[in-house]
Amino acid sequence: MFKKLRLKIGEWVLKKELRKENRKPALTNLKNARLIGVVAEASSLKELEDVKLFLDQLAKQYKQVYPLVYMDVKKIPETSLDKFKNISFFCRKDLNYKYIPVRPDLVEFIGKEFEVLIDLSLVSYFPLKYITSVSKARLKVARLNPNSNPADILIDISKRPSVKYLTEQIDTYLDMLTNNK
Repeated sequence: MFKKLRLKIGEWVLKKELRKENRKPALTNLKNARLIGVVAEASSLKELEDVKLFLDQLAKQYKQVYPLVYMDVKKIPETSLDKFKNISFFCRKDLNYKYIPVRPDLVEFIGKEFEVLIDLSLVSYFPLKYITSVSKARLKVARLNPNSNPADILIDISKRPSVKYLTEQIDTYLDMLTNNK
């Protein structure tokens, strides 16, 4: 009961913040983007490994990549995440009672003007929706989600719901974009 109430309050705060948003999306492709934010959730180790492969691929292209992964747990288990050293993880203890991120590096992530923000989450969590929605990123890309669409470009992966397929589609569709500078 309290969880639903907290989520409703969080949704209300998000709607209020989005009303005063003044962001104008700017199309760019991955080849031209240098500053990229990536958010994801860690509901399975396989999906997390696919996220890491995508991050490594971007890093090989000399991109500045800022990965942020949400784990829906009270405390992050340190031992199982040793091979994901370059990824910043956060969990429920990093949220306020409205499920809004409050840890300083998360607030900084939200305010950073990424050229592209990519949401690789397959499971919907309010903290990720909040981050993607209020982010100052110029272009936001995510999977098509019937419950919430805070992105500028939405990719339908309902036929093959996996991070690997989503990253392939993101590569394909963002390659089609031309830089409008």
